[in-house]
Amino acid sequence: METQTHRRQVKVTSSSVTEPDAGKAVRDAVVNKHTELQKPTELADGQIKLTLRNGTEVIMGPPKTGIMIAVASILADQPDNPMLFMLVRALMYIRSIAGTVIATPQNMVEVKVICNMLGPDGEDEVIMAYSHYWPPLTAESLNIIKKS
Repeated sequence: METQTHRRQVKVTSSSVTEPDAGKAVRDAVVNKHTELQKPTELADGQIKLTLRNGTEVIMGPPKTGIMIAVASILADQPDNPMLFMLVRALMYIRSIAGTVIATPQNMVEVKVICNMLGPDGEDEVIMAYSHYWPPLTAESLNIIKKS
């Protein structure tokens, strides 16, 4: 018995899909993707429980020690990559993934292992939670002495 697959051919002309419409569809898909996230549950000690869209539970919380030296050593070969800087900092706030305790990453291999555990959408969700719950310090948020 021979199985044949038939594909429907669709001709797309410049009048059927315009560039602005295509761009809007992509933007709407990205926005909708991020609006479907569940709100994290706040736990004790400043930690949160984040349920990723794939159902994986991630516990995040502020590190117990400073992380700047660890981040600097992990990113020594790529110091001018702000996206990687943000990702590494966010991953250092992860306490567990799906019940498995996660040690603070010490090198790029460990960063990649954690990213593989999260998956591409999970990386984005962790960065979003990190940015929301632990935003970077600003001069306005610090008590500083100002000259009169």
